[in-house]
Amino acid sequence: MSPQGKVEHSNAFHMIRVWGPKAFPFTEAREKEISKSLQWFGNLIREIYPTLPDSKEDEYIFFYGGKDKDWIKQFKEKATALANDLILKEAKINIKLFCVGKDSKGEDDFGILWRFWTGIESLFHTKIHKQADSATLDIQKLLSYKNESGWA
Repeated sequence: MSPQGKVEHSNAFHMIRVWGPKAFPFTEAREKEISKSLQWFGNLIREIYPTLPDSKEDEYIFFYGGKDKDWIKQFKEKATALANDLILKEAKINIKLFCVGKDSKGEDDFGILWRFWTGIESLFHTKIHKQADSATLDIQKLLSYKNESGWA
């Protein structure tokens, strides 16, 4: 609300959850500007994990998670084998693995997990009221994995 009590934007709460202070001023014009970014996932994940290193052009980050610890362990083993594949190394393709919901020591952190899914839900709320684009569909698909045993 403005100092005069006028609602400036009915979606400011979700903007703050997704983009934090970068969303200021919390107006529809600012939402439109920042939501056009193709980096929606990177922006969201940086709000949760500010120390996540920037990826380079020849580098890919696999984000994964889920409720089934065995699935997560198996995925990590197979993805690590892929990341260490000689053909990929020779092609200078680097794969990094990032388990959502783990802290820097690899321990479960439900606060991080909650912030991740809340951010995805908020991002979906900012996008759903607009014309659907590829990012909206990607967000919707990612959101559908929230209760899955495993996802990547």
